[in-house]
Amino acid sequence: MFSSGMDLNDLRSVSEAPEHLRDYRRPILQWWNLLEEMPKPTICQIHGAALGGAFELALACDFRTMAEDSVAGIMEVRVGLIPDVGGCSRLPAVVGLGNAKELIMTGKVIDGREAHRIGFANRIAPADELDALTEAFANELLACAPRAVGLAKRVIDAAAKPALSVTLEQEVAAQETLAASEDFAEGARAFLEKRDPEFVGR
Repeated sequence: MFSSGMDLNDLRSVSEAPEHLRDYRRPILQWWNLLEEMPKPTICQIHGAALGGAFELALACDFRTMAEDSVAGIMEVRVGLIPDVGGCSRLPAVVGLGNAKELIMTGKVIDGREAHRIGFANRIAPADELDALTEAFANELLACAPRAVGLAKRVIDAAAKPALSVTLEQEVAAQETLAASEDFAEGARAFLEKRDPEFVGR
């Protein structure tokens, strides 16, 4: 298992005290942003599942390798929220606008093969070959001039996400609205009670 995303207690806390959302989100986003801001390339290896915030962590890395039978998804809309630690801001640059909207707006979960097809995963392998695949990929990067790789990373990221700081702020503003909504309160209850939510659009 890579990560199944948000802890259930955290989901309950956001539902009960939506005014603390920014404080909850800030350190997570800082850690995720470090991956993008450091000059070294980063590879996220996904074995098992990368869901919710873990999917967003993977997006903050430069590359992703996945086991073919792994699964990944950002399902926040299923409980009345949006991906708010970079998912909405970073995913379109990785998989294209249409694929990003489909994944985010339906909460769809995909396997490694589909992730590779749409560009989320750079490379895939059977689970028992994933370590070797990731190591070989890392060795390709290590064979290149580190300063050139680091500066290329910075320029490419700036070109692909020129308004990242603005959209990250839009994510949290939208999430604050949603965290205080009736739909999220219902979505959180339904999730904890293991039933389908009944959303009303408020």
